[in-house]
Amino acid sequence: MVFVLDRRKRPLMPCSEKRARLLLERGRAVVHRVFPFVIRLKDREAGESKLQFLRLKLDPGAKVTGFAVLREDGPEKAEAVLLGEIRHKPGIKDRMDKRRVQRRSRRNRKTRYRKPRFDNRHPEKCVACGRNARHGSRYCRPCEEARNFVDNGYRDTRLPVSLEARVNQTLSAVRKLTRWLPIAAISTEHVKFDTQLLQNPGISGVEYQHGELFGYEVKEYLLEKFGRRCAYCGAESVPLEVEHVVPKNPKYGPKGTDRISNLAVACEGCNKAKGNLQPEEWLEELRRSGREIDRVRAANLQEVLKRLKEPLKDAAMMNATRWALYKRLKGMGLPVECGTGARTKYNRLRMGLPKTHYFDACCVGASTPERIVIRQ
Repeated sequence: MVFVLDRRKRPLMPCSEKRARLLLERGRAVVHRVFPFVIRLKDREAGESKLQFLRLKLDPGAKVTGFAVLREDGPEKAEAVLLGEIRHKPGIKDRMDKRRVQRRSRRNRKTRYRKPRFDNRHPEKCVACGRNARHGSRYCRPCEEARNFVDNGYRDTRLPVSLEARVNQTLSAVRKLTRWLPIAAISTEHVKFDTQLLQNPGISGVEYQHGELFGYEVKEYLLEKFGRRCAYCGAESVPLEVEHVVPKNPKYGPKGTDRISNLAVACEGCNKAKGNLQPEEWLEELRRSGREIDRVRAANLQEVLKRLKEPLKDAAMMNATRWALYKRLKGMGLPVECGTGARTKYNRLRMGLPKTHYFDACCVGASTPERIVIRQ
């Protein structure tokens, strides 16, 4: 498939490689872009052409977003024009943390560098425009003088850098596709994950307001959970420290979080002995050791690992970005359709398609026809 533009660089229907080769050989078209390959016609405009209805469908994900462009021939049939995946850039937060550490170390070495921003900035933001507010006021000086006291939702749309990057990467791909294809509508999967229901399938009613830490502080909860003893060696009547079972800054392997199931209380000796090792690595070291205390630590560590819960970072990421992606897609000027994850799964099973990101994208929304022809 080759993307085609008219003489004014407006998108037309794509063509096959053979037809594109003939247009170039006859001098009717020129190469507009090499990758992806786009040609531009020299004797045709969009108003003189008959365009078919193309719909862009998105299946947003935390690590991979699938997309599909369907040519809808009616409510009963559609043909897949383009299938693909957007692989989101990983490690953004790690690079931000590394840059912050380097910046702070340069300040501590008293090198020639700018003054810290947090010493000359007011923490409060203007609720109207998001800029720095005046001291003792909820608004900045221009908004207060203009009586601009309408909250435009600025705080609700701000996202962390790692989440903002995922939304921007999806929007960048959508803009490119709308630049090269005459897309008339967009469908996206709009899914909300109930994280409490994922952990406890039987939860209902007021239990939603009573979380795991209901009535406790973190340290008090951990002391009650582990019987006021070290989680690894079982020592009593010693100072206990809060420890991450899966470390937040490991040498190798996945990073841990501050989730309550990833926290334990340990004495100073066990905390230093474990360090930033992954629990599986430390367990292997304890099993190879011949000391009595290491055998006790190995047995208790296995019990601690059984209490660990699967992290829900991906679900939290999708919950945080779903409205931001929807609002920015609406701002592109095309009609946007939302679909649930249950409808996507129903359509995919009905058509007998395998579980992939781009096939999921084909089945998003109520506009999914009875049959989809996929030749790619």
